Amino acid sequence: MSAAKAFLAEELTGGMITARDLCLNQPSRTEKSASYGDK
Repeated sequence: MSAAKAFLAEELTGGMITARDLCLNQPSRTEKSASYGDK
């Protein structure tokens, strides 16, 4: 994920998901996507 996308996501979520979180959690991205799909 590019830094620009990460910061955009941070903006869209009102800071609930920070760019830093996205960068740190890169490996578990598929895991998070799966949990979002359940809802």
